[in-house]
Amino acid sequence: MIRFTKLLQFQAKAIYLIFVFMAILGILSYSNLPSGVYPELSFPRIAVIAEAGNVVAVAEAVQQEIKSLEKSLPPGVQIAKAYDESGLVVDAIANVRDSIAIGIVLIIIVLYVFLREWRSTVIAAITIPLSALAAFGVLSFVGQSLNLMSLGGLAVAIGLVIDDAIVVIENIDRQLQKDLNSTAAVAAAMAELTEPVISSTITTVAVFLPLGLLSGVAGQFFTSLTTTLTAAVGFSLLLALTLTPLLAASWLRRQSNHSEPKLLVKLDNAYTRLLRVVFGKARWVGAIALSLLAVGAVLFTQLGSDFLPTFDEGSYIIDYLTPPGTSLTETDFLARQLEEIIGKTPEVTNWTRRTGAENGLFATQPNKGDIIVVLKPLRQRQRQVFDIIEAQRQDISKKLPQLNIDFHQILQDELNDLSGAASPVEVRIFGEEPGILRKLGEQVQARIDNIPGLVDLVSSGGVILPQLDMRVDSIQAGQLGLTESDVAQQVQDGLFGRVATQIRQGDKLVDVRVHLLDSVRRDPQQLDQIPIVGTNGIILPLSAIAKIKSITGEEAILRENQQRYISFNGGVEKPSVVRLSKISIKN
Repeated sequence: MIRFTKLLQFQAKAIYLIFVFMAILGILSYSNLPSGVYPELSFPRIAVIAEAGNVVAVAEAVQQEIKSLEKSLPPGVQIAKAYDESGLVVDAIANVRDSIAIGIVLIIIVLYVFLREWRSTVIAAITIPLSALAAFGVLSFVGQSLNLMSLGGLAVAIGLVIDDAIVVIENIDRQLQKDLNSTAAVAAAMAELTEPVISSTITTVAVFLPLGLLSGVAGQFFTSLTTTLTAAVGFSLLLALTLTPLLAASWLRRQSNHSEPKLLVKLDNAYTRLLRVVFGKARWVGAIALSLLAVGAVLFTQLGSDFLPTFDEGSYIIDYLTPPGTSLTETDFLARQLEEIIGKTPEVTNWTRRTGAENGLFATQPNKGDIIVVLKPLRQRQRQVFDIIEAQRQDISKKLPQLNIDFHQILQDELNDLSGAASPVEVRIFGEEPGILRKLGEQVQARIDNIPGLVDLVSSGGVILPQLDMRVDSIQAGQLGLTESDVAQQVQDGLFGRVATQIRQGDKLVDVRVHLLDSVRRDPQQLDQIPIVGTNGIILPLSAIAKIKSITGEEAILRENQQRYISFNGGVEKPSVVRLSKISIKN
């Protein structure tokens, strides 16, 4: 059980809880994240991660724990959800479940219309729930859960599991019309159909089974679909060869007044006439078929591609980047203006912001941050998330042109991270000479910046920043009994602090970090006055043993397979297809 009591003891303002659920391997855990802004209030956030577990169950358990904690909270302290991904999961599964139920009802209606007898309809329809139960059992056995892909596989399987039963029942009915008794009719029908039914089912399974052998992110998706579909179709074959004949022998009898419905007779006659025309125009039919094949091949090359179809998640993230060298204070000022734009959007219910921080336990530059925005449910708003994002993008570009922004929905962002691509569109330029890379990057950016459908273009790598370069005189440092690394460590301790001791606060030990005065740490002109203590007790200013000068350098050096590169990342406007052709640039 997760408890947040310790956190609540140190916060006097309202506290908001943010749920960020991700499907990654491991166990349930929680961690403190950097503070953000939830309209005008600073607060600590806790990310509850459902790792390799049931997201919905974890969310419900956490919600119950919150309700129990609310009873003992001091006045003025609140706990609220800023983002809960389980709602998206519940809605998506409910939609698929409802679609499956509608499909089953329609299948039963169609069966009755064409089989024309309720006993035959029941025998065929009973295959559906039994095959579904078998698929659920296999999912449980292999450790899978009910998710969008497994339910999607079941939705596809429902139309397939009924095929074998229909073929068997139709043939048994045909044998009954030959004045055979039920047992003899079933035996004759199964003698004709056993091999064809088995081969057709194996063919279907052989089409989908390789999808379960995919690796990477795609493999994680298709494994659930393949497992569900293969289990359901395989068990339907077993039912068609055992239970269906047994029930048919017990329930079905020859119908004395058997006659085809007028609609089916008309369809048969129309099909017969069509076949005669086709046989008489064999060359024309072949030419038309080849033409359709060619048209299909051309259309295939023109279609866009994506990892998953884009849908309205009801929430999204805005990554924002201020110009290089912007201080944390100035970045926060610009981010507050960004929040004002978000707050004026009527569909927005809440948002949380981080500045100078991001997901992960690593350093983040002070000019970066992100905002998680949560919208009203789709049924309570007129615009889709894509329209809202586009409106905010245009508004931000007009009012805050100095900001580089990147919009993406949360699930889309997680999938991009899993696939190793931060954005849907990425262009990389490789080379070892920084100056040439920057020059080529400027030319490439100018060529692709106005491509229709390409939005939120941001460059990574090759960005020049002002820096301070410190060169330690090893001889002077040696006179103090220090090495170059010893001097660098003392400077780092003075600027960023060093844990000197611990004090007890309640039942916890809290680190005490000691550093120089902020007036010294934040003034580049005073850095050369940082005191350096030698092993012999002598104290000298940093300027006595090192030289500090202002230079310019790259923000970050990116490499792939030991090759240096700069990249341009962009998003795709919905709905659109972005096409990047060969770009001619001059070196």
